[in-house]
Formats: sequence, structure tokens, C-alpha cells
Amino acid sequence: PPDFLADAVPELQQSSKRQRVTNRTFSKVIAADHDETWQQSRQEQLDVGLHKMVELRGCWTQCETADILNSSSSHEAKIQVMADILAGRAPATIAKRSRSLEKVAAGVHEIGHSFPCSEGAFYEFLCGERAKGAPASRLQSYRQCMAFAVYVMGVDELKPCVLSRRCLGCAVDNSPKEPNQAPPLTLAQLKIFHDVVRFSEDDWDRVAAGAILLCVYARSRWADMIHMDSFYIDVDERDEWLSIEAHVGVHKTMRSAQHRHKFLPLSAPALGAVEGEWLQPWFNARNALGLRDPPEATIMPAPNVEGRPSLRPVRSKEIAAWANKLIEERTGVQPHPCIRSHSMKATLLSWAAKRGVAVSDRLHLGYHADGAG
Repeated sequence: PPDFLADAVPELQQSSKRQRVTNRTFSKVIAADHDETWQQSRQEQLDVGLHKMVELRGCWTQCETADILNSSSSHEAKIQVMADILAGRAPATIAKRSRSLEKVAAGVHEIGHSFPCSEGAFYEFLCGERAKGAPASRLQSYRQCMAFAVYVMGVDELKPCVLSRRCLGCAVDNSPKEPNQAPPLTLAQLKIFHDVVRFSEDDWDRVAAGAILLCVYARSRWADMIHMDSFYIDVDERDEWLSIEAHVGVHKTMRSAQHRHKFLPLSAPALGAVEGEWLQPWFNARNALGLRDPPEATIMPAPNVEGRPSLRPVRSKEIAAWANKLIEERTGVQPHPCIRSHSMKATLLSWAAKRGVAVSDRLHLGYHADGAG
């Protein structure tokens, strides 16, 4: 062929490949973002939260714990002191409380008071926020951040604010509201995910559907599942797959009495509510994409723009959008109400409640029980 045509062939092939990737489901729901592992992202969020807390504490007056922090010889030493004070707290919690504390301190200063403030100053601040139309949930977050400052950070000067009955009453919402809960999956929707993991021609759709089913049958939060440290497959005497059991070290309830210093065990059967096995087809799809298993990589990596696995996991919002898109593509109708990431965990727990399973048993199934009973 002519030289110009031969040179154009690789470019045409690359253009065709980009077109194929663009038309795939994951390209419509996965955001192009900074590629890092969940451990790196968690550490980065922790560093930001610690720096914000040190910055806030440096501006407080008449506070013993702030004096201790300010006595540190360097900024790095202050960060280490703050890390020791907040040891064991989730990075997301630290970031959330630091933002609320920053708003409270700024609001108290605006009305002419220093921070840490008196109970009267805090009540004046809450009343002002309520008069501006702040919802009760925001006022409650202000009280929660003050409790965090007292009982976690040791700022005893704020204890009267936390114990104040009028501050508590100011943040109470007396109007009844419908709880905004994630809807459980229907059996028809669950069958779609079973069909996708077994029959879809797109391996990424199969992997996503299998991860969704793992969350459903293990009653797991998505954020817990992607932090999986290890797993093993239980087989019978004929080497047929029976179940998967996974261990998760970093999870939402890891500081509770039930799970303290323990891995969270997630267990899911290979046979679900729909005829046909889902677990082995899911691993076949994972192998087809060359996905690595934990702890070498997250159990559900986000595909990059080229359709290859990245370092970062699929986020909660992304898997929810992916689930909705898979159903819409096969039914022609977007699910209503829309599936959310917590819908996966809620599904079997909702079915159990409708069946009349005792609350204590459902708490254990949802990993919420404290082990007191």
C-alpha cells in the first residue's frame, strides 16, 4: 500500500479503539480523576485534616490544649502532636469536624466573642444561624463538632456549650420528615445483575455487576468492600464454589466494641436469589481483564479512559450510576427511585424485615450489633 496509507493504519486503529471505549457503559459513569490507591487517598485526606486542625488551634485563645500545641518546636512537630490527639479517627470525620469548627469559630468572632467561647456566646451563635434559616441538621453538626473538640481534642473550655440544655433545644427539629433512605433492589433488578455477570459481552460490565452482587449478598457498604484486605473461596469436595469470605481492616464500624482491633468478615454465597451461579463468572471476568486481587489492588478498580484498570477504586456515586445505567440499558427505563450505593447493603436486610426476621438478627446481618446480647 502507499506509504501515507500505511502510516495512517495505526492512527485509524487507535481512533477505532477510542470509539469503542467511548461507547462502553463505564465511560459514561467513571470520572477521569487523579489515579491513586485508596490508601494514598485516605492518607492525603488525613494530612489535609490534620493541617486544618493545627491551623484552627493556632488561632484559639485561652485554651490549654492550644498552648500545648503552640509549644511544639516546629510545624511538623505540631502535626505529629495533632495526629496523636486524633489517633484512630477517620480522615473524613476529621475533615468534617474541622470545617464545622472553622465555621463556629468564625461565626462567634463575628458577634464579638473569642474562641473557645462561653456557653452564652455559642447559644447566641446558634440562635443567629437559626434566624438566618439554617436547617436543624446544620445546627446539630455545630453541636457535634463542639462535642468532638471536648471529648476527642480535650478542649474542656467548651464543655459548658456541649452540656447546655438550651443549645441542645436550639438544634432540635420538631417537624416530622420522611427518612431519605436508599431503596432496596427489587428481585427483577437483581436478576439483571445476575444476567450481566453471566452473559454480558463487556467484561467491565460483568466485573461491576459481580461487585454489586457481592455487596448485596454480603450486606456490605460499598466503601467497606473496596477496602478489602484478603479473601478466600470456600469449595466443596467436588471443588464447586460455595461462597466467598473476605476480611476488611478499614471499615466504618472498626472502632465499635464489636469490631475493635478485628477484621470485618464479609461472607456471600455463590448461589443467590436468582437461578445460576454468579461468583465464578465474576472471577472469570476479572481474570479476562487481568485484575489483581487484594491486597495487591482494590477489589473493584476504576477503568481508565483506555479501558485498563487504574489504581483507584470505583467510588460510591460511580457504582450507583453504573448500576442505574446497566438497568436502563436493558429495560429502556431509568430505575425509579434511582439505585444508590447503599441500596446494595439494604436489599437483603429489607427482605429480612419483610419476612419478619428479628431486629437483633438483622443487626448482626448488617454488622451493626455491639455484641452486648
